[in-house]
Amino acid sequence: MRSSTKLGNGYNLYGTPIDVLAYADELTLVSEYPDGLQAMLDIEGKLTTWEGLEFNPRKCATLHIDG
Repeated sequence: MRSSTKLGNGYNLYGTPIDVLAYADELTLVSEYPDGLQAMLDIEGKLTTWEGLEFNPRKCATLHIDG
């Protein structure tokens, strides 16, 4: 998670940057721009592969809000 937050691609919510939300075994990546989110996903994917883990696509979802 630290690697994703260092990118600075989060969403500015009332002056507070939001990059990553983590709850127990769930991770939510937040970005204002699609390319910022993709950069965060790329880093998390590389790190999980390095750690011998993998994402379960059936448990992954995306939400795009435009406006």
